[in-house]
Amino acid sequence: MIASAIGHAVMNVYNKGASDIVLFRAVFLTISATCSIPFLFFLPFPTAQVWMHLGISLIIHAGYTYFMLNALQKGDLGLVYPIMRGLAPILAAVVALVFLGEQLPVLAVVGLVAACLTLIAFAWPSKGGVLNRTAITYALLTAVMIACYSVNDAAGARAMGNPLIYIAWFFVSVSLPIALTCFWLRRKVFFSEAPKILRNALFASLIGFSSYALALYALSLAPVGLMVSLRETSVVFGAILATVVLKEPFGQRRIILAAVLAICLILMQLGAS
Repeated sequence: MIASAIGHAVMNVYNKGASDIVLFRAVFLTISATCSIPFLFFLPFPTAQVWMHLGISLIIHAGYTYFMLNALQKGDLGLVYPIMRGLAPILAAVVALVFLGEQLPVLAVVGLVAACLTLIAFAWPSKGGVLNRTAITYALLTAVMIACYSVNDAAGARAMGNPLIYIAWFFVSVSLPIALTCFWLRRKVFFSEAPKILRNALFASLIGFSSYALALYALSLAPVGLMVSLRETSVVFGAILATVVLKEPFGQRRIILAAVLAICLILMQLGAS
């Protein structure tokens, strides 16, 4: 899941830096779906239960894509990324408790809540800064979608006892329809903008495909709340990359928060062990 977090941070930096992030997302999802097609010929056909989770996932991921792209368009990566990824673990833990009956030990819950607050603190503006309320609203809605799809996809990946089935069909049945929708929205500028983003989108797609495939596999093995919180350490990696690549500020405060986050994650693992 930590490997997934690193990949997710890299992919989002490329997405944020694209000249057209909607078209970038379309190319990214199309390539991800294409990578999955060969696996379909070697895996069993999904059961009705798996198809149900895939259908739900399509709806949730469509909402996630809409809110996430708006958050990236209206705010800096260093602002919106920690909020939408930082709030998701605690929401996912609550949803997993309600729908999957997953309960976490007290120490793990304390570490989880502390980790979420630390991640959100990454987005808080420095002294004299101004909160971008519109961007934050979209980031909060994105966090809700992340929590919902994490729990749903975890249940889908566990449904047949072989997470690879869900992983392969996810990218074809969920990613491809969203990609086609994004293409349709950007159809008038496709030929002018596509050459500018194709190279980076190809690289980001391979990373993003691997990132969520690893995440789905991890979600099939361990409690959703703990796994989502580990994946959202991508906030730290994303903040570092945003500083290096996008020239957004990092600062001493975020260095301290990164250390606090590491302590929180250790508490979670000690509580769960």
